[in-house]
Amino acid sequence: MANPYENYNLLDYLSDMPIADIPNFLTSGHIGYYENAPQMIEQLRPEFAGPRVDRNLQDMILNYIGGYDMVARGMDPERAVQGARAYQAKDYFLDGRKKDAIGDFEENSAGARAFNTQQGRLPDEALIDLAARFARDRMAQSQRIK
Repeated sequence: MANPYENYNLLDYLSDMPIADIPNFLTSGHIGYYENAPQMIEQLRPEFAGPRVDRNLQDMILNYIGGYDMVARGMDPERAVQGARAYQAKDYFLDGRKKDAIGDFEENSAGARAFNTQQGRLPDEALIDLAARFARDRMAQSQRIK
């Protein structure tokens, strides 16, 4: 995937911010759901639990779940992808975590695009399994590229 921050500027950032969607997600539980996701994983799928370190399995699973949850709560998938790009821009530009920010964005985007409106929200166990499959495939692919 190309670098989503190449030639990214303040105007791009401002247009990516999902300002109109923010009240819906502050009150509907996304933040609480996401913050509790590590404990949920530990409880429901302990084999995927563990410390979160940039670019590890836990990190990728949580990023994927975060993107999925935004769309499952009603955000348009492409707006969720744009919002993820804006959200991860801080790590890319300000915190010097360029590789991690790009990876986090890609995982958020994959999760956002995985939500199926016909199927509806997956149960938490199934979502964790879907995110883990994605993360394992991603890790295997990055090992093949090296």
